Amino acid sequence: MPILTKGKTNWKYILIVMILTGIVGGLTLYWYSKFPEIVYPPIKPPKMGGEFLYVLTQNFGTLATEPIGEFEWPFFEVLKVDLKTSKIIKKIKSDGLGVKIKKGKNVYILSYKFPPKIRELTRTEDIVRAIQSLKSFEDLEKFITVYDENLNQIASYSLDIFDFQVDNNYLYGLGEKKLEIFDFQNPTNPQKISSLSFGKTSHDIIFKDDKLYILDNIMMPLYLHLVDVKNPKEPKLFTYQTWGINAHLDTQDVTDKWFIVESYAHMGGGGRNLLVFTITPPIQPIANIDLQSGSWLEIKNWLEIRRIKIIDSYLYALNLTNYNSVELLIYDLKDLKEAKNVSAFLLEENKNLHLFEEMGIRLPLVSNNNILYYGGDDGVYIIDISDPSKPSKQNIIKTDFQVISLELSAEDQ
Repeated sequence: MPILTKGKTNWKYILIVMILTGIVGGLTLYWYSKFPEIVYPPIKPPKMGGEFLYVLTQNFGTLATEPIGEFEWPFFEVLKVDLKTSKIIKKIKSDGLGVKIKKGKNVYILSYKFPPKIRELTRTEDIVRAIQSLKSFEDLEKFITVYDENLNQIASYSLDIFDFQVDNNYLYGLGEKKLEIFDFQNPTNPQKISSLSFGKTSHDIIFKDDKLYILDNIMMPLYLHLVDVKNPKEPKLFTYQTWGINAHLDTQDVTDKWFIVESYAHMGGGGRNLLVFTITPPIQPIANIDLQSGSWLEIKNWLEIRRIKIIDSYLYALNLTNYNSVELLIYDLKDLKEAKNVSAFLLEENKNLHLFEEMGIRLPLVSNNNILYYGGDDGVYIIDISDPSKPSKQNIIKTDFQVISLELSAEDQ
């Protein structure tokens, strides 16, 4: 309806508009008088943070070569890598043999150092002879060195442990037939707050949800130790005993279940099993999955699994082949009655694998979403596992020396 009709004002149209405006305005005022104003919470900006990878690398020096000429003492390096750019943003160096890196509130590194009586020797043959006289690398002096998240050293301590885990300010150290718990809230003055004793020496410790999962060492009987550390000052020990003929509990991982690789041998042959247990006490067996079994004559390439990760019902296993190369084996575990091998993927040949075995170091492997990070001779391999049947190398973060240990961390920027 036009406002002007034949040059005259259309008062009827204007009147209708005014009436409608009054009705809408009145309804609006009535609404606000009856209902309170909706107050939306302020939108908080997203918390800025970054994902970093801490990498422990090792130059073995003369330990990895023929002792000819001047003896080169081993040293390790610690790298901080920004995963957004895959660039090394910090690097530090220290004498000795690096063993493991973990991050809680700070960064912790376990290392072995040669005692002064060996370091004082000058002739290569004397040094080599002294090192060979050691029963194992664990006879060396053991140190925990604490760094802040930017790898500035805070303190270093001599602790008689050979494996450990951390959670925030607590360090859980495995030693000879014992577990020791330390409070590192003040890293310049750590305090031992509790301990547990075992009948045999244990190895391979995992921390998850206020619990420690620990594997006993070789020979029967074998023990699985679950330690509740919700109160670190009063740890509670739960143990499951199993028997195996010439059996070893090689490595483990914990998700909603406890997965353990067992190897065993007998007169005619041997086998490799994946044992599955509950993760809460009392410890109960769930499944025993045959990964490989047979006679010595039937099987030429025995599985030598050194590290596993369980991700979305798939088992990712680092396997040694002929002790000079590493392959990634992937199994479908949706049915716990059997493990279906879906792919085998050669990662690298590695000249340092014998030293891993001698030092008791497990091959470095961590995961984040659909990415595996494997630490090798040339650096950190980034492996896409979005399709477990077709894993693929995406990139490699080059390092100067052999990668010994990896730790993923998300930090505030």
